[in-house]
Amino acid sequence: ILKKSLIVRAAQMGGQINSYSYLFGPFRLDPAERLLLRDGQPVSLAPKEFDTLRVLVENAGHLAAKEELIAKVWPGSFVGDGSLARNISVLRKTLGEDSIETIPTKGYRFITPVQRIRKEFPEPAPDSELTSLPESPIQAAPGEEVRAKDRPVEATRGGRRRIWPTALILLVLAVALGYFGVRRFSRPVPARPAQVVLAVLPFVNLTGDEKQEYFCDGLTEEMIGTLSRQHPGQLLVIARTTAMKYKDSKKSVAEIGGELGVDYVLESSVRRSGERLRISAQLIRAPDQIHLWSREYDRPNGDILEVQQEIASAIGHEFRLQAVPNAQARAEPATSPAAYDNYLRGRFLWNQRTPEALQKGIEYFQHAIALDPQYAWAYAGLVDSYAVFGGYGMPPREAYPRADAAARRALELNPSLAEAHATLGYLMYIHQREWEGAEREFQRALTLDPGYATAHHWYAIYLAAMRRLPEALSHIRKALELDPLSPAANANLGMILARARRYDEAVTQLEKTVRMEHTPGASYSYLIMTSCMQGNYDDAIAWAQRYEREGGRKTTLAPLVKAFAHARTGHSTEALREVQELEERGQHELVSPGLIAFIYAALGETDLAFTWLQRAIDAGETTVMEINNDPALDPLRSDPRFAAIRRQFHLPD
Repeated sequence: ILKKSLIVRAAQMGGQINSYSYLFGPFRLDPAERLLLRDGQPVSLAPKEFDTLRVLVENAGHLAAKEELIAKVWPGSFVGDGSLARNISVLRKTLGEDSIETIPTKGYRFITPVQRIRKEFPEPAPDSELTSLPESPIQAAPGEEVRAKDRPVEATRGGRRRIWPTALILLVLAVALGYFGVRRFSRPVPARPAQVVLAVLPFVNLTGDEKQEYFCDGLTEEMIGTLSRQHPGQLLVIARTTAMKYKDSKKSVAEIGGELGVDYVLESSVRRSGERLRISAQLIRAPDQIHLWSREYDRPNGDILEVQQEIASAIGHEFRLQAVPNAQARAEPATSPAAYDNYLRGRFLWNQRTPEALQKGIEYFQHAIALDPQYAWAYAGLVDSYAVFGGYGMPPREAYPRADAAARRALELNPSLAEAHATLGYLMYIHQREWEGAEREFQRALTLDPGYATAHHWYAIYLAAMRRLPEALSHIRKALELDPLSPAANANLGMILARARRYDEAVTQLEKTVRMEHTPGASYSYLIMTSCMQGNYDDAIAWAQRYEREGGRKTTLAPLVKAFAHARTGHSTEALREVQELEERGQHELVSPGLIAFIYAALGETDLAFTWLQRAIDAGETTVMEINNDPALDPLRSDPRFAAIRRQFHLPD
């Protein structure tokens, strides 16, 4: 009876591991083993990324609807499109940008040719034939098929009695070791995933004082930065914009993990009393909500940076990650706790992105510098504040030089500040038109901190402006992998897709972004112009009207779009009348000179088009992005005056 039950168990186990593997390009996907090989070497994928790839490959050549993918990858969970889009982004980066096709509004299709190969394993022998076992476990090189063959053994009745005790012991041992033991003999053991994906949830304020929210939010941002800098390339930390969406959330860790596609979550709380603080932190595995460790730190206020480093080191130890040797030097602390407190207050206000908050935040950064003139991070805060303020109320010609001076001082004090390098690159791109210098600064920032989402985001915009669109898509998707709920990054993915003339995908992305934004933003402008480029003028006008309605104010945007539509469709008389009316309105309200230039270009009124284009350039509305990429300017590109404009931007003729 024991012999029979063991044979049945072995047959059941054998049935579980019979499956197909899939070959495509240099890759081999083995769903049963949850293994992806490239040229025989394991490729690291997070669990949900692997599941997404499995569903796509098993349906290769066919549409995999978004709803189907989400249901199969996250069964029983409510997950938004953002998590799926992040997985697709990672897979495209791993397999190649052209491996997965986006079907607008529908889903995705795996378009690389796939060969399906059945893996064969030994069937259990009948009772009457069970006279021997293979002499050694089956070994298989990566990528090879495995076929086990029994070796017949001559045996007498006495010999059978001698073999059976040994055979029975071996079979019992195999069952005891279990399914995974069998699997380990038939393939290489995959390496531990090279990259852990972690979300740092906002620190919970246990002080009972709402005025301490700036401190909790600041600690959240600082913790994200510390983890990213200390373990670059090994630990992917979800960025602040996305993490803060879960402030005061009632969702479970499993729900949050599923929505973000993360493996682990760090939950923390802080209680501040006088000159001391108590921080509690716990690391939780997201899918099953198992607590891996928890720590409490009762320290003076001045030890906060040390506590952050200890938490980062504990997480690195948990996953056996290699810390960057000079990571602590990059996070050089303030010598004064009061300076650090002013820095956190400044960051809290900077993240609010209003003219009033930016101005007040600048004052806090200046207070921090007055208390500690060598505090590089306070200068970095000034850099970011002036760089953003240039588009939020302060004249760019005043804001950007101040940002440049602060950036150079910050890097003089600490050359390892990725944030300052990234912002300096952005200033060189948007204001100084130093294209080579901008790229150098972006690349330096990403070398110092590969997990800095903003650097990937800004570098993507630069690359799109330089017409290096495949690279731009790669970096904007990396930014979204790190910060999936960022409205700005989502909007700029749509913009870059439009610049690549992938209009259907761009509209799908931008419509999703519009739903994500609390107030009308850049996604509306991109969506309106993309709809125009598609020839969907009714949609463009409807979006312009919705922008006015949801923004709560009347603008000239809808009439401009209407005039542009008439110009593009040959209704010249209507377009001329409308654009002239808009010019008159421009004497007492804001009218986009760039859009008027587009209208005159579409009408063939070249002289007027160049007049208004130069006004748009002088106002900072038209940038190198439009000069290099915008199809609305195509009617002007062959004119010698356009070559002169390119020279203004330090671009070759």
